[in-house]
Amino acid sequence: MAREKGIWYHNMDRAKWVKTYPRCSMFEQLRVTAQAYPDLPAIEFQGNHYTYKQVMSQIDELAESLQSIGIHSGDIVSIVSPNVPQAVIMVYALNKLGAVANMIHPLLSTKEIQHFIESTESKAVLVLDVIYERIAPINWTAPYSPKVIVARLADVLPLHLSLLYQIKTGGKLSLNPNHEILIWKDLLHGKNKRPVSQAFRADPDAVAVILYSGGTTGVQKGVMLTNYNLTCYAIQAFEASGMDTVGKKCLCVLPLFHGFGLALCVHTMLCAGTCIYLVPTYNFQKCNTLIFRKKLNFLCGVPAFFEALSRYPDMDTKDLSFIDCLISGGDVLPAKLQHRINKQLAIGGSKAKIREAYGQTES
Repeated sequence: MAREKGIWYHNMDRAKWVKTYPRCSMFEQLRVTAQAYPDLPAIEFQGNHYTYKQVMSQIDELAESLQSIGIHSGDIVSIVSPNVPQAVIMVYALNKLGAVANMIHPLLSTKEIQHFIESTESKAVLVLDVIYERIAPINWTAPYSPKVIVARLADVLPLHLSLLYQIKTGGKLSLNPNHEILIWKDLLHGKNKRPVSQAFRADPDAVAVILYSGGTTGVQKGVMLTNYNLTCYAIQAFEASGMDTVGKKCLCVLPLFHGFGLALCVHTMLCAGTCIYLVPTYNFQKCNTLIFRKKLNFLCGVPAFFEALSRYPDMDTKDLSFIDCLISGGDVLPAKLQHRINKQLAIGGSKAKIREAYGQTES
């Protein structure tokens, strides 16, 4: 059907349509925002804050370090991690080099993780230390042997939480002696860095990220998304919201290995000047407490997340005026839940209404 015949075409304000999209990489799109708002908070994790300037500095450092260990344009690096700062930094550092981030669910079985790493011939793997036990038993299919970069959770926690975490875990990690191990912190601050050429520009039509479909009709399939896919998406999502996003705050509990989490909660929000609150594992009580304590403006989640939110104690009498946008995806949003949430928002003084998103990873 020609677009002029579509019902949507006649119900859209075409004066607001985006006429052109920048032909750039994810990294370059983020850099524009970081240059405009260097001192604004970009990431918060467990109480630790990172400004846009600090995030870009770590991206630049890591890109140089990755290049020094042989990661170049077109290479694939797997990321096996929940929502932590190191995973976000890695995605953009790889993108700066023109390399590809292969996003793997950290709770898959060892066999499945090995398959997704080996089938993409990843030159390296980033894994959070608490997930490494799933990587440890792997004996790579000779002569293939990727470098394994281990990021420690303690390194991105506030001091008191870091100490508690190390006491709880004993601060020890059993590493497979047959793996070529690199510790994130050592890699980031290594001495053998090679500056990334300022003349290099990643191809906007090159694959930037590999995400995996839900696997509802068989084995999970890798979805290859280009820079242009993701940069256009960020602009479209921003325009669709119709809101001021600079300096606002977004809950990022949706996982980075899903399109909903990576494309919307991370890339779109960071490029829009928003601070993302990374949450590594979903706990409805902790998430709801965080929402009201920090007064988060953008909430994205699956219907079950909004069901739990709507049942939060005294939800019908709470001040919700700080909520600007709610987006549900990943499953059908029941009409009754949609009505209940919208009613609570109106009573709480918010002008927002819950929206639905579809097919993020596949599109």
